[in-house]
Amino acid sequence: MIAKFMSRDERAFFDESCRQIIKHYGDEDQVEKLGEECAEFTRALFRLHVKDTSERRENLAEEFADICVLVHQIIGAADKGPGRHLAEIALRKVARQLDRIDAEVNHG
Repeated sequence: MIAKFMSRDERAFFDESCRQIIKHYGDEDQVEKLGEECAEFTRALFRLHVKDTSERRENLAEEFADICVLVHQIIGAADKGPGRHLAEIALRKVARQLDRIDAEVNHG
């Protein structure tokens, strides 16, 4: 997700660091941490909606980055089966949303 914005060296560091982190803490702990970070992101989003400030925008970006890192760890730790399954689900969801857009545009 965010790795596409990294240089080759940064990506290698990021990938290896994520592998080390999830190896140390384990899948279950990181999935739990992901839930916590999603809750923090939701709170940051709500706070930004109430009052838009640069500090709150930065906090939202920080929380989103936390989510991205954890998702990268969890997906990277999975074997090809679960990763491929998630990719298939994502592709179905994108196609479904495009169908909805098409229906809105062409049918009212």
